[in-house]
Amino acid sequence: MNTDDAYQLLRILLSIILYGFLGLVVWVIWQDVKSTRELIALSQSGKSTLIDTSNDHSHIVITVTS
Repeated sequence: MNTDDAYQLLRILLSIILYGFLGLVVWVIWQDVKSTRELIALSQSGKSTLIDTSNDHSHIVITVTS
């Protein structure tokens, strides 16, 4: 294997790593946007979810404003 082949292989490997990292960043941002949308929708609806961590139960809490 000559140096040109090694450089070409290294370039391809670094491109795969770069695109994988960019894909991971896009996925993390998308998950954050989804959770933010859910929180906004939940806050506008006046409902909340109370999670009891001691026994893994969740309860829907409805707040009434007058």
